[in-house]
Amino acid sequence: MRFAPTAATLLLATIASLATPTRADASGGDDTSSLQVLFAATGAKTERASDAAALSALKIGYRPNDWLSFYVFNRFGYGAEYSRFLTFISLGTQLTFDAGGVNPYLRLAIAHQHEESPETFKHNPLSSILGFSSGIHHRGGAETAIGVELPLTAVAELQAFAAIEASTIFFFDANGPRIYAGGTAGLGINYAL
Repeated sequence: MRFAPTAATLLLATIASLATPTRADASGGDDTSSLQVLFAATGAKTERASDAAALSALKIGYRPNDWLSFYVFNRFGYGAEYSRFLTFISLGTQLTFDAGGVNPYLRLAIAHQHEESPETFKHNPLSSILGFSSGIHHRGGAETAIGVELPLTAVAELQAFAAIEASTIFFFDANGPRIYAGGTAGLGINYAL
């Protein structure tokens, strides 16, 4: 039941989202739902003195309204200690606030990680990324983040934005670093549905 608090939060957010009228329902205006894609870079430090990680990131989300989104956040990169490749997959919810031109947010997610050696990745790159090569370590945990989205420009249904955040991923087992604390910066788009 380690995932119970995260699962309960996601369930409550889903119910609140479905119960909250969109602008189209409440005022006859436009629907505010959108798809979001973010391309980013992540740097992280673990609790181990000689360990750090650098990762590329892709976040894809659905926003049923202005303040709530559901997303999958994938990261792929390299960990310095033991020279290892890392894949992180996070599924979660994001609460966004309108602060007059900037959009601060909080994220909460369940996280899954793959760790493999460069040798394993070299011989099985696709199966390593997909998580079913031999020699791969699977780990589960939770992620929290706080950040801000800065709108850049908008054309028709597309809005470009920059995002920066600080996050912490905590893993439940001790088969590797338990904590990855770091930051992410990237550029993305919102596409109004």
